[in-house]
Amino acid sequence: MTSNPSIEKTFDTFSPKEYLEEYYSNMGQEEINLLSFFIYAYSFIPKKSLILEFGGGPTIYQLISAATHAREIYFADYIEFNLVEVKNWMNEAKGAFNWDLYFKKVLQLEGKRADLEKIRERADLLRTKIARFMHCDAFDKNPLGEKYKGFFDVVSVNFVPESISKNKNQWKNAINNICSLIKPGGFLIMTALEGANYWHSGKKKFPAANIDTKDVKGVLIDMGFKKKSLKITTSPAETLNDKGEGAQGFRGVIYVLAQKQSILNT
Repeated sequence: MTSNPSIEKTFDTFSPKEYLEEYYSNMGQEEINLLSFFIYAYSFIPKKSLILEFGGGPTIYQLISAATHAREIYFADYIEFNLVEVKNWMNEAKGAFNWDLYFKKVLQLEGKRADLEKIRERADLLRTKIARFMHCDAFDKNPLGEKYKGFFDVVSVNFVPESISKNKNQWKNAINNICSLIKPGGFLIMTALEGANYWHSGKKKFPAANIDTKDVKGVLIDMGFKKKSLKITTSPAETLNDKGEGAQGFRGVIYVLAQKQSILNT
């Protein structure tokens, strides 16, 4: 994959605004599946948890359900422009991406009232819970710095380790580093591309490690997650034909909820 001239070698060309418009300006079944998964996953998470959104990109849809379970949320990304995009939403800045469609759908899926008042209420709640913005590097042994090793009750990581890696060895390294941030007994909430050859934003293609559920299960068990706690499911990509119109470069989406062994169980 590294020799493929059509694959970007860095993320210097990544445009947060282009990415948001392409993937989140409308809502399809893939987005509904994701929102449904986060509602399900956070139903297992204790209230008042300290949550890390690792590699959150320019998006906040994955935290709409988290807001009701978080004491605080730390939001980390490698790309400064992504953090700026989320800060713009936090500050209700002019031109900030409008996530109201996603707030409405989450409220509906939760069986709650989903009018403008309730949308605003949940958005304001999430704004109060996001307490800190941080720079992260998944390929660093200490992705946030040494003091954050085993620090978080929950780490949420969505389309990150496999979407920045050129092969499975890089992916395993990244996911090991990210999961080191979870405290004993803490939880991993993760979504990932399944069977990816690449992923795209606009006309640009970015590298991806081709992983499946067997890979995910194996690496998590090796890292000390409870085997019985693993909840791993998949759904197919909307466009499977790699050469067809709207081809996304991946076969499906993997959804993961896992709990680390406690100190007493290790």
